[in-house]
Amino acid sequence: MTMLSNQAQLQKPSLKITFEKEEKGLDREIFRRKLASLLTPARGYDIKFRMPRIMIIPMPPVSLSYKEGAVSYITGFVVKMVQNRMSCPKCLDVLSVSRNIRSHIPSVVFADNSALFHPSPGVHKVCVKSEKSFQRMRKVASGKLLQELKQVDRSKVSEANSHNTNTNDLNLGPNVNVIYEHNMKVFTIMPIRRNILDYLYRSPLCHYGPKFTLRYHLYLDSILVFLLLSLLLFHYFTFMPNMENVEPRVSNPRFVRELLKQTDDNFTILLALVDTSFVDMAFNFYITSIKPCGINNYLFVGVSTAACDYLRRKGISCYTYIEDSDADVESAFNSPAFLRKTNLRTEMILDALLAGITVLQTDVDVIFRKNPFPEMLVSDSDISVLWDYSSINAGFLLIRANERTVWIYDQVKKKTRRYTMNDQIALDYTVNACSVYKYCRMTVLETSRFQNGKSYFEDGHRIFSGDNPCTNCVVIHNNYIVSKSAKVYRFKENHMWYNNENEYYTSQKNNYITFDMSEAFTFEEQRKALANALAFGQILGRIVILPKFRCENGVKLCAMNSLFKISQFDKFFLNRYRESTFLSHPQVPSEVTISTKQVSLRNITVITSNNIIQYFGVEESRVLFLQSPQKINIRFSNIREGNNIWRNLEMALMPCDYRQFC
Repeated sequence: MTMLSNQAQLQKPSLKITFEKEEKGLDREIFRRKLASLLTPARGYDIKFRMPRIMIIPMPPVSLSYKEGAVSYITGFVVKMVQNRMSCPKCLDVLSVSRNIRSHIPSVVFADNSALFHPSPGVHKVCVKSEKSFQRMRKVASGKLLQELKQVDRSKVSEANSHNTNTNDLNLGPNVNVIYEHNMKVFTIMPIRRNILDYLYRSPLCHYGPKFTLRYHLYLDSILVFLLLSLLLFHYFTFMPNMENVEPRVSNPRFVRELLKQTDDNFTILLALVDTSFVDMAFNFYITSIKPCGINNYLFVGVSTAACDYLRRKGISCYTYIEDSDADVESAFNSPAFLRKTNLRTEMILDALLAGITVLQTDVDVIFRKNPFPEMLVSDSDISVLWDYSSINAGFLLIRANERTVWIYDQVKKKTRRYTMNDQIALDYTVNACSVYKYCRMTVLETSRFQNGKSYFEDGHRIFSGDNPCTNCVVIHNNYIVSKSAKVYRFKENHMWYNNENEYYTSQKNNYITFDMSEAFTFEEQRKALANALAFGQILGRIVILPKFRCENGVKLCAMNSLFKISQFDKFFLNRYRESTFLSHPQVPSEVTISTKQVSLRNITVITSNNIIQYFGVEESRVLFLQSPQKINIRFSNIREGNNIWRNLEMALMPCDYRQFC
């Protein structure tokens, strides 16, 4: 080959300037064929007519391969094709650079005769990285292209699925199993990346040209890699069990002494945390679950003296664990007061485990159809949990006393204090990590027998008492609904509430009024019928028995919580209404259910409060049944009183959904 120049021969270190054919065994024709093979077949012909003269300039002792030059050439061709479809001057300036700026181009330089395009450093970097990634993928895949590998994997995996075969047992060839798993992870992450990029493309910053778009790609890839590595390191160092460093101590020795009094011969106990605002639900849990199932090894743990005093007066065992300032108030989900109360469960369970006591921890919004102890103690797992579709249900689980469960609850205690999270999230993270490292064993209770609120009430279509009876259910957790008021109302509609406080069911003095919804289909018609019935109840001093409402354009029967917010309604009409299944409850006296009189309002359009008292005030029937109350208008003789009633009704009847997320 002809030397380039005398100047090149004088540069240090002295190099022998030759074509790469002397090092690689390639001449000009072979190089052209190799370069053409890197391009698509549709563009291969272009190499013959535009193949430039190739020169080698002085370089460090370690020479670069011809592939880098080929990538540079391809990058210029990509820029050319993109520029042919762009009309934005700023975009064109970002994609290419002047021919005098070549610091980012590899040592293999093309003599372009002012004809080739020179890509910008950013575009060149993207193409170089893409080429390296592609070559690494081919190397791991034993020379196969990714698309070919995916086709092989999918065909074999689909065949395995049809025969219920484990994917890891398939003979997919060398490294194919690894690549298949890698592809699944990439395919999971890439849609997230693509969605983020779609959002960034629509943002105002992209109006300034593709420079920002390119930066978005680079920054986003860097951030995703950083986050993945951070999560892996955080998971490894945070959750990796280390039993040697666990030295927890009993925080409440008096509580442990009380526990030992209540345990059975196998040192097992049922614990339920309760505050003053939920003490009526705790009493309902006792009379519907603990007492009928014959469970004597139980203890309610109160966060206030008032809560335990209420239960002790009814002959129920209770221990005051702490005096909480917000014990009398229902705490909103994930509020500071809620976290403080629920995290007490972790401390009381840890104290019990340190004393060698196996704990069945349960919330008070739970119903036992059978005694769960015999079925749960059969398993030798460290923790047996009720499953909430995607996580552990901290409201019902059995924890065996051993060093592994002590470590778990010690970690949960530390996490709830350090990160201000609720105990369910911390427990879910810790138990899953412990199971992954095989330091502990977790058993998920049979979901058809131990059901959460969604599976039992929603998926089971159990809106009212008698709907689809569950004969094999052992435990039902009334979760997946917001607020205590909504939980109590759902219990009442399903005849799971037997707390007869203030003669809720058995009163001989209360009179009732109910109404018909057969002709009210729309939401506004049902809302007006309910408002008129409540106004009737206010005027006559009667308690309103709710009807069965209509949802989905009047096709489906539903309860009140599907249309209105129960907690808001209770602020104005607590103890002034009853559920729709009230008259069929076993505790309601028969003289109430048989003393019913129907009142037709079909021909009435306007009625005053005085007329209501005159016509219906002397009625001795225990239950008045109104027909078509949505068609009348009520006028109060006392305007101020009427305005107050309608204002309260307007605020009380707040629209909401079934789970009360409003």
